[in-house]
Amino acid sequence: MGSWTSSTKADSVCVAVIGPPAAGKSSLINALLGNENQKPVQNPPTKFTHPKYPNVTIWEFHSVCSMGSDMNQYDLLIIVSSVDRFAADSVRLAKECQAKGKACYFVRTKIDSDVQKFQATITSIRQLDRFLEEIASSCSDSLAQEDVQSSSIFLVCNTNTESYNFPLFRDTIEEKIRELNKYGWIWSPILYLCVCIVSHGDHFENHVKFFRAGVSDC
Repeated sequence: MGSWTSSTKADSVCVAVIGPPAAGKSSLINALLGNENQKPVQNPPTKFTHPKYPNVTIWEFHSVCSMGSDMNQYDLLIIVSSVDRFAADSVRLAKECQAKGKACYFVRTKIDSDVQKFQATITSIRQLDRFLEEIASSCSDSLAQEDVQSSSIFLVCNTNTESYNFPLFRDTIEEKIRELNKYGWIWSPILYLCVCIVSHGDHFENHVKFFRAGVSDC
């Protein structure tokens, strides 16, 4: 797929968001940037600039192939899927990334849709937690079958950045930026975030409706 080494620029790490049209790429990027109400981008590749860190740049692509062969610019990989099994090309990219010692994170989106789909069978917070654990376990198992390491799976809803694992996901990414700075991989807070997204739409519902429908706290 290309060469995976540290970024060729001393002051940067590249953000590439990858996935098919209407896959949820823009929703995740805007959630990370704090622009949840921003309209999705229609014709990637598109460049985004982080409002908090001017040097943080995020690119959105439709596929791994559209990234080109030069992987030197990507120092951090985040793979996202709206289903439990991640796309084959994204998994291959993750394996290559990990083989070169790059950080790799996995995000499972549209969790609110899953909860709503099985709402009738989830009547308590305890059952909800068990349901979410099953999703995370299923994601991990699918990656293990491809010999891909997945220390953690982040379950998120892009339109509610305080729900599920999104706060942890956001904090983890920011901590990684600080770590890269600490060890001198990048001179200033720059992130080129490689996000491979495989999903089937940009529409995300707020899971708060689920709790309002009568879920107990036991």
